Parts: sequence; structure tokens; C-alpha cells
Amino acid sequence: MDQERATPQLTEDNLELWFEMIFSELRHVEASIDATRGWAFIKEHVYTKDEIFSLPAFKKIYALCGQVDDLVGQWRANSSISDVRYKLYHESRIKVERTLGEIRARIVERKSTAWEGLVHVFNYVVQIVMEYLPILPELILRRIGYQPSALKRLTSRVIDINHDDV
Repeated sequence: MDQERATPQLTEDNLELWFEMIFSELRHVEASIDATRGWAFIKEHVYTKDEIFSLPAFKKIYALCGQVDDLVGQWRANSSISDVRYKLYHESRIKVERTLGEIRARIVERKSTAWEGLVHVFNYVVQIVMEYLPILPELILRRIGYQPSALKRLTSRVIDINHDDV
């Protein structure tokens, strides 16, 4: 289990360290985008797109950026930050936002694996069959001599029919 590292107090001297923590979390999110499990043809993504956006790393990035923004804003208002440090902050912050934008685009544009595509097509076909031909599975089972009473009760609730007339 990963142990959370203690976040150091943000000072003007360790501003680079805070941005390194932010970029470390960004790398973690990037690695999660294309992470797959399985082998050969049967591979699927470890995280759905929604799960990636909900990763704790994403939340930590926003929290760290918020803390940095607030403190640098206070330092700027009090004139207690050097121009060199403020320039470092500004350039790093732009880089963070650019990287976040690229990551969001990669997540949204991520293609399904071949297996996920096949499963999606299968689910779509099953959904269409169940929507337009809800009695078809029972008819196929009856044809091969299998008549489960639970299936009868289920289909009679879905569509109001008399099973003896079918």
C-alpha cells in the first residue's frame, strides 16, 4: 500500500518542489490512461474514462495548484515574492495547465481496445434483440426443450402475454 508522503510547507524557496509534486501526479494520471490488463487479443483498459477523471491523483493536482495559487497570490499582494520566483511560478503554472489540457484530450480521445470494441458490439446486439424481440430467448430455449419457470415469470412481466398461446 502506498504511503502518502507528507506535503512540505510551501515557501518561496521550495516552489520548485511543489511543482515537481504536481508534475509527479500528472505523470501518474498519464500512465493510467493507457494502462491495460489481459494478454494478446483479450486486453481491456484498467480504468474507464470516468474513473481516470475521478482518480485521487487528479484531485491532488487541483488541491496542490489551488494552494500554490493562493499563497503566490498572497505573496504577490504583499510584495514578498521576487520577480524571478514569480516568473518561475507563472511559467510552471502555464506548463501545468497545458499538460492538464493534453491529458484531458488524451482521455477523451482514447480508443477502445479490440476486445472492448467486440464486447461493446455484442452488448449492443443483445440490447437490440432484447428491446425488439424480448420473447426470442425464450422461444430458442423452448425449441431446444428447456422451459424454466423463472424465465416464464420474467418474460410475462416484461410483456403481457399468455405463454400457452406462444
